[in-house]
Amino acid sequence: MRPMPVFEVGGSLGAGMGGTGTVVTNQAVDPELAQEFVVFAKLSQEGAIRTWTDLGFDPVRWEVWEMDVMRETNAFTEYFGYGVFDMLLEMRDGLTAINLDERFPAAITLANSQVIFRVLDARDLSVEDALEMAADELRAH
Repeated sequence: MRPMPVFEVGGSLGAGMGGTGTVVTNQAVDPELAQEFVVFAKLSQEGAIRTWTDLGFDPVRWEVWEMDVMRETNAFTEYFGYGVFDMLLEMRDGLTAINLDERFPAAITLANSQVIFRVLDARDLSVEDALEMAADELRAH
């Protein structure tokens, strides 16, 4: 893991967007208990630490990034390298949220079905042309 390149002085060092959505569905036998567990697992200090030590994800609780346990060797330091949280702490103030609106699902679908497929698999369009076609289609929505 490394910071993204910065194209402007003072520009964003990255965008924060989680990849794991956690919900309690209407099939839960005890929805309140399930909700309490999700809150513990995702938001408690212990849950945040285990998000890293058990799953290899960066926890949403930034204060745990500073804890010694986050620097201990584990399977994820073998994969991502050492000092992940030192790097994240250095760039924390330069992380911004991405701008999502109602077109986001359509944009992802276009990227997957048009841009990636046509550029990498079919190879019938340049990256620039595929992105422009997808952008045009998205603007039409």
